[in-house]
Amino acid sequence: MYRQVRRFITVVWLVISTVLFAGCGSPPAVGAPAVDAAPDAVEAVSVGRADTGIAADTPTAPETEPLDPLPTGTPPTAEFARFCQTGAWQDWAKATTIGKLTGPFKGALEALGGGTPFVKGTLETMKFVPDQPFHLKQIRAHFSKGSGKVRLRVTRTLGRTYPAAFPKPLQTAEDVIPPIEAEVTGSADQWQTFEVVGAPAYLLPTHHYMLIYEHLAQGPALAIETVPTGEYSRALLFMPTSIEAYGLGDGKETWNYRLEAVGDTFCQWKEPEHWFGRSNPFGTVNSSQVAVADLNGDGQDDVILNAATALPTGTFSIPLAYLGTGKGQFAAATPNSLAQALGASFALFGDIDNDGDTDALTFPYVTRDGDGDGHPVPGDDCDDTDPKVFAGAKEITNGKDDDCDGKVDTGDIATDADSDGLAPKDGDCDDTRSDVSKGKPELPDGRDNDCDGQVDEDFHNRIWTNDGKASFTVVANSGIEAMDPSTAAAFSDANADGKLDVYWGNWLVHYPDHPSVQDRYFTGKGDGTFSDAMQAAGLVLGKPLSCYGVVWCDYNNDGAQDLYVSNYHLYPNQLWQNDGKGAFTDVAPLVGLDKDDIAPPADLKSQGLTAGHSYGADFGDFDNDGDMDVFVCNLAHPRTQPWSDTSVLGLNLGPPGFQFQIVSKQFGIEYDEGDINAAWGDYDNDGDLDLVIAGVYTGHFTRLYRNDGDSGFTDITFEAHAALHQASRVVWWDADRDGDLDLLFASTTEAPHVWLLTNRKGTQRRWVQFELQGTISTRDAVGARLFVQSGEITRMRDVRLGGGHWNVQPPKTLHVGLGDGEVDSVKVRWLTGKTEQFSGASWGKRWLLVEGKGVAAAL
Repeated sequence: MYRQVRRFITVVWLVISTVLFAGCGSPPAVGAPAVDAAPDAVEAVSVGRADTGIAADTPTAPETEPLDPLPTGTPPTAEFARFCQTGAWQDWAKATTIGKLTGPFKGALEALGGGTPFVKGTLETMKFVPDQPFHLKQIRAHFSKGSGKVRLRVTRTLGRTYPAAFPKPLQTAEDVIPPIEAEVTGSADQWQTFEVVGAPAYLLPTHHYMLIYEHLAQGPALAIETVPTGEYSRALLFMPTSIEAYGLGDGKETWNYRLEAVGDTFCQWKEPEHWFGRSNPFGTVNSSQVAVADLNGDGQDDVILNAATALPTGTFSIPLAYLGTGKGQFAAATPNSLAQALGASFALFGDIDNDGDTDALTFPYVTRDGDGDGHPVPGDDCDDTDPKVFAGAKEITNGKDDDCDGKVDTGDIATDADSDGLAPKDGDCDDTRSDVSKGKPELPDGRDNDCDGQVDEDFHNRIWTNDGKASFTVVANSGIEAMDPSTAAAFSDANADGKLDVYWGNWLVHYPDHPSVQDRYFTGKGDGTFSDAMQAAGLVLGKPLSCYGVVWCDYNNDGAQDLYVSNYHLYPNQLWQNDGKGAFTDVAPLVGLDKDDIAPPADLKSQGLTAGHSYGADFGDFDNDGDMDVFVCNLAHPRTQPWSDTSVLGLNLGPPGFQFQIVSKQFGIEYDEGDINAAWGDYDNDGDLDLVIAGVYTGHFTRLYRNDGDSGFTDITFEAHAALHQASRVVWWDADRDGDLDLLFASTTEAPHVWLLTNRKGTQRRWVQFELQGTISTRDAVGARLFVQSGEITRMRDVRLGGGHWNVQPPKTLHVGLGDGEVDSVKVRWLTGKTEQFSGASWGKRWLLVEGKGVAAAL
């Protein structure tokens, strides 16, 4: 099947006159990580004030009476059989309301905030996600005003956000029940129940569905309620004259429609029955990255998170180290290993000086021109938060140094207006803020806090060398002390000289306007210092693009490290092919990895905006045919379909051209609006790579797909208990050292933020793990490729150090599932070009492969 798949795309014609990039992203806070883009549901204009002219004693939540159990009759379809482990499915029936509403009554809506009345074809919707297999039997609705005929529907979704039939949402081909039409009369305090008729409607767990009230006229009016604290709105409004989805709220609170799905769950799974167990060993840390590395040299994997941390001098984003025991248990490092890396929004780990321990490269996020005044940082702007302050600006009497000449107003003001202990004449360069004056600590906030004429000058990239015990020392004058808005980074050895090199990607100079800050590439000298090689390597673009992901991988099997760069803002991606000596040529258009082949509207095409909003990517040989395939995450709003790229499963067709064929839909990967990171790993040790996808956006969840070979991929998110809300960072990793891969997720939005999912299933099959160590190659063996032959199948894995969006870095250990097979042969292709055979390895153990030894050593 893999080789027979051919791209098939149905083009849905959609005319869109304008695309506002400002709606596709959010400006990063100065000195903080770039905020991920906003979903359609949030971008949309709020509806405005609700009509609250209904009695105050209206019930605040519906009363749901228990339903009769599932009737005998048509059983669930075959796709539900895997959920029902024992007994008859009828015996499991339990009356349930999915997404039960508990908020206080708010009123009713009959028009947009601007006064545009609802008309025939208006859709008021509520998304719901069953957490168990579900038999839909009834729809409950509260119509609070007016009378007339209503039409109620339940449909699948597009991108897990819009009705599946969009841009023709009135079509019912994707509905899961026949439309229900009924005459209703609104009531201040009475819900109404509508029976589902026809064939039974069985809904899959963790899949997304939408309840729809389709207007046949302006009314009756559907009631709304306030979303309780700690919950989020699931409501969207669609007008027949717009492609936008309108969220419900007035700027102070959000609302839900009073629509509920009622029925029975069946074949329920209890927590111990799921294939992964959830735990939260990291407390309430709100982390923007996840990385796994051995910091203290004890042979156990440690976890590095990153979070805003309150210190005596201010609140800073810093890396937080948790030392591991190897059994899935962790303790915060005391003192914190990288506590001095103030302002670092993420860190990259590798043995930079080849001395056998793990060093670090930290990246503060520094906005280049946050206030959009055209005066960048570093440069002649002494306040990057105020567009009226820069060198040469007009000085006015306002307590600030408007023209950045070191003097406030007249220069002789003796009063201390901000009560920070200094008057302007004594060294306060901003007498309107108490955190700005001579001697104050510099903060990553876009201001000249210490009044030395520079903004955020203390917050640049730094190299940190490790003493082997998780104590780090900064390398002075390392060569990489840039102040960039960096979003992604990865180490490699692109010139194969045995020393780590680094590429990092950057974001916009000023959000939301183009251009971006140029990405950077530095070659290492092996002593903690680096040289700028961007120009010499041929990587400089004529127009810098907004990068959101990087990953190194030898895609064409020539032994050299190639580089994939994911770009945002509908810009094409690059696949930089390495000539083996560290010089690069972009071949993405030639091999099909720059964008898909659906043309955008003409006005966008003329601007070169032909692709998608790409984030993290990961390479892996999912079909075990000897070349690296790829999954590229794309944020893709439903209103921009079909021309804005959705996430891409790219099948490498191998020699001679090593072109990629997009097979996402054919292989069962569902389109989700908010994908931003993905990772390959063999969770069940059956010998082929499975796929986990992490995403952003309210109401969106992580997904886990099992690789079923020629049958494609199966969504096993429910069985794995892997549906985590807004978890956008993920790595595979054998946290408890039991021979199967676990999952580490991080979310910056929803507590408890960091989840460890411990695998309960993988040890049922055979496995083997390897750590590679270079002697001529880099000590980390970065870029080395492992080949493990078992029977007729050879599986390959690469050593990588970082990558994805915001650096999601798994450990260096290479995990190979074997199914029921043996370890027949082990080879390593080092970056020196030599392929070395190793003897002595067997399944069920961890092994060390040292370059030049030829014999595997047990760990």
